[in-house]
Amino acid sequence: MTSLKRNPRIGPRSSEEGWMLTEGIGSILFYLIMIGLGAGILYLLFSSSKVTQMEQGLSTMTMQIQGLYAGSSSYEGLNNAVAVQSGAAPGKLVSGTTIKTPWGGNITVGTGSDSGTFTVKLEGIAKADCSKLAVYQLNMWESVDINGTVVDGDTAVADAVGACSGKSNTIIYTSR
Repeated sequence: MTSLKRNPRIGPRSSEEGWMLTEGIGSILFYLIMIGLGAGILYLLFSSSKVTQMEQGLSTMTMQIQGLYAGSSSYEGLNNAVAVQSGAAPGKLVSGTTIKTPWGGNITVGTGSDSGTFTVKLEGIAKADCSKLAVYQLNMWESVDINGTVVDGDTAVADAVGACSGKSNTIIYTSR
């Protein structure tokens, strides 16, 4: 009589079958979640750096313009071309002959309603960043206009948050 060996592949199913597939799917899911979290953190870091870059650019541009016109009694003739050619506009914000925000909106520099003032107009500012930029060094400005609402004084932060709306906001800073 010949002894028949039982083939281990044939027979009752093991209780561990399919476990590798479940572990594999779990691992893939874990890595996808980690990649998503990493992307979210990077987005927050870069979004915050745009606000910081714009704040620094705004301060630099304001000081440069004031220095440029220090010997003059007015800001007559101030425009984007003068700001770019004189170096008053920070290099990081200059794109060819235009001045742009880190979000891609236009920046317009010009003489204010009073020739002893000048304005810096930021366009295309996202709602999340609008109120942060609107109250940036609020005491440095003659006025700050957000979408047609002038903010100043004790209620500036609340007014700025209320005035910032939608996906695209415009902020006009007026300085001496």
